[in-house]
Amino acid sequence: MHTQPEQIDRIRSMHIPTAVWLADDPYYTDVMKPIVTHYDYVFTMKQECVSFYQNAGCERVYYLPMAADPQLFRPRHVSLAESAILALSVRGSGIKSHGWMKLLPK
Repeated sequence: MHTQPEQIDRIRSMHIPTAVWLADDPYYTDVMKPIVTHYDYVFTMKQECVSFYQNAGCERVYYLPMAADPQLFRPRHVSLAESAILALSVRGSGIKSHGWMKLLPK
């Protein structure tokens, strides 16, 4: 996170609503816990993290999952050859500690 809590506090002091969408939950809840209380609104992509942030002192926490256009992204049947090509699909951040990067060739 590049924005410091002090910056968020300054923005809020100007009566500008602030929000953060935590797209890497639950991997960084320990890092984000002291930061999220500085925001007016907290959005998380993991439903189980809503109560975590509420217990941390956030009043307005909402579940906001990642979305997709069902006309473009929808389940479909693929052949065995296609499934081999589609075997690895990566979503989320490129954080090495998540483990999926170990699967990629060096």
